[in-house]
Amino acid sequence: MSDAADVDVKQISGKYAQYIIAIYQMKIDSEFNAGDDIPFDKSDIEAARKEHGLDRIKNVPDLKYNLRSRSDLPAPLLESGYKAIIQDEDAQRSDAAYLLTTEVDTVTLPAPDRRQVLDTTGIPPLVQRYSTTDEQGILTRVRYTDVLNSFTGLDCYHLQSHLRTSGDSGQVEIDDLYIAEDDDDQHYAIVAEGKGEGEKFSRNQIFRNVQAIRGKVDYPAAVEALGIKANDNETFSIVEFAVPHNPDETVEIKRVWEYSLPDSNHETLDNF
Repeated sequence: MSDAADVDVKQISGKYAQYIIAIYQMKIDSEFNAGDDIPFDKSDIEAARKEHGLDRIKNVPDLKYNLRSRSDLPAPLLESGYKAIIQDEDAQRSDAAYLLTTEVDTVTLPAPDRRQVLDTTGIPPLVQRYSTTDEQGILTRVRYTDVLNSFTGLDCYHLQSHLRTSGDSGQVEIDDLYIAEDDDDQHYAIVAEGKGEGEKFSRNQIFRNVQAIRGKVDYPAAVEALGIKANDNETFSIVEFAVPHNPDETVEIKRVWEYSLPDSNHETLDNF
């Protein structure tokens, strides 16, 4: 087993992996013991760059995003018991403050509770023709159809995409925000997080997104969390999450529905 404290940083594959190994080594040498959760921030990232001559990270949050959603932590850290990089909720800062943690953060989707074919009759033919089957293409299809209405049992209306706002633990960016209403005229805010094929949902990210909206008087007090994930070129999933108010409690999956894409997106423009 490789010891993360002793490996040669430059022998690690990948820029972001090199950074997190370098940061871990600096922290273990100075403040923390192996197995401790390791807090770090932008100053630690810059110190790692200077000490090891690493390529500069232009956008600091990319380090967390890449090692959270797109790839695993480097093997020496996994072998040392570390599982994820999350936002440091205890830091109470508006800038980048992170935690290398032994807690599991990514969400493994179970088998779907229901499977059905997406009804695409509400999608304009031109949009249907040119929509992709990646994350953004699936989010577009969801906006044009009533799939969220049937999934939630609410009347859902798309309000905004790529909403940047801030909460107690810093800035968040929400992929899609919906406003919804039930039969008793109660209003809801629905926070939707999109993921592409091969990407993973983060409990910490979902919690932070929901908490940011819960703290805003401009939105309904009732806030729901959904995940929308492209699985492959033919299917996508919608996930309902149960999100606690306490950051020490765990975001859980309530249900998963899987939708198949019909072949209509391959049609030409000759039909309209």
